Amino acid sequence: MAITKNENQLVHCAHCNSARLHQRTVDIYNRVEGDRAGYRTTVDFDRVNTVNSQAGNPSPRRQGLVIALICEDCSQVSVMTVAQQKGCTFLNVDKAPEQYRHLSDSQMLDYPLERT
Repeated sequence: MAITKNENQLVHCAHCNSARLHQRTVDIYNRVEGDRAGYRTTVDFDRVNTVNSQAGNPSPRRQGLVIALICEDCSQVSVMTVAQQKGCTFLNVDKAPEQYRHLSDSQMLDYPLERT
């Protein structure tokens, strides 16, 4: 998928190809280029947690981003990843690895914050 300036592209479920996805957990990986050490910040509804870890980083040497997406149609979890490598940025959607599979559509609908 190539995304050009001002062009909107729908993201589809890696399981059933539906475009009806909800964003859930976001993992942000930050480190200095080539360093093995770095931080992962996880945002999940009203919880934010930062740990010294690069486990799950989609980028082998740089910053990365993982967004867990829950499908309205099949209730499966996909992940959208953003990775950097050699000056290029890669966007990918795939079936969720084990660490995200506990998320479910029912959890998505039970948003813990009151909306005003």
